[in-house]
Amino acid sequence: MKRWLYILFLLLPSCIFHKHAQQTTDPDQRTAITVTIKANNLTEDGTISTHNDEIFCALLNTSADSSSRVELLGCDMFTLDSVWQEYKFTAVPPDLNATGDLSLVLIEMDTDSSKSAMSRTVHDHYYELAHALKVNDQKTISHILGDDDLLGIRAFAIDPLLKGKSLWVDIDGQQFFNHYSFTVTLDPWEILLPQD
Repeated sequence: MKRWLYILFLLLPSCIFHKHAQQTTDPDQRTAITVTIKANNLTEDGTISTHNDEIFCALLNTSADSSSRVELLGCDMFTLDSVWQEYKFTAVPPDLNATGDLSLVLIEMDTDSSKSAMSRTVHDHYYELAHALKVNDQKTISHILGDDDLLGIRAFAIDPLLKGKSLWVDIDGQQFFNHYSFTVTLDPWEILLPQD
């Protein structure tokens, strides 16, 4: 009897592993996106600054045509400083038949706005912000964001990410006397959706 229990005990993990291995090839697999933000040079690194950056980052699926469609895929609010120079969060994948662009928005927070309030603002005013940044219209940006600073907006073609390729971009510029530089990477990875 002990021998049978011992054999059963040895076979059980392999059965569980085999079942899990079968599930990972299930057609319900989808690709998620890991967004990594690395500070190469913080905006607040001057002698009279706080030496940390409170950052809001959003990833959106935006239309490439005149329909002005915006879908928020993920966002987060976090602090980067000389010790913690990198942050990661996960965004949901766009629909596999999605069109348009993946658009990344990076904002340095100087107000106490919440993550949900910022995500609504970016969602509702994405095209206004993108146009204002393109033509250097600081008045419109300030009207929308108040004291928060728009560090950059970058658009990516959606196809490479849906095909499993990583994308990255550098966002850099200058605020008053401080130069800032961030590298943002978008990495696809597979997850299992819950089984019904």
